[in-house]
Amino acid sequence: MKVAVSAMRPGLNSLVDHRFAKCRYILFVDSDTMEFEPLENPHLMGLGASGAQLAQLVASKGAQALLTGHIGPNTRQVLSTARIDVFANVSGTVREAVESYNRGALVPSPPVSGEMSAGTSPEITAEPSEPAPYRTAVSYTHLRAHETS
Repeated sequence: MKVAVSAMRPGLNSLVDHRFAKCRYILFVDSDTMEFEPLENPHLMGLGASGAQLAQLVASKGAQALLTGHIGPNTRQVLSTARIDVFANVSGTVREAVESYNRGALVPSPPVSGEMSAGTSPEITAEPSEPAPYRTAVSYTHLRAHETS
């Protein structure tokens, strides 16, 4: 399986970069053979939406999972749309991260608010609340002033 990992350097002994959008490298690792392709982050110096652009690149390279430190909600949404599993708060070396992934020791990151995983439906977690009392935003005094004019 092809796994993308944010990295500080272009090798398996590199530390996982805790910043996905601003990582120096993305390593595309075959989790079965540990063969990898390093790619320098072309959006490293970009202003705004660099995480989403990098996520699109990860998707275009065919990665099925992303191992990283921190990831923002917009970037997470792009990866979710591409059906890429996200594992955040990953630390250690790239090799250790992929080995942990292979053992099933990593926990997928929860979806961002309003996002649903494939094949799931929203759950109702609380009883419906009572409707708020009707409130008017217009002052009756203000209306009366216009009626008399």
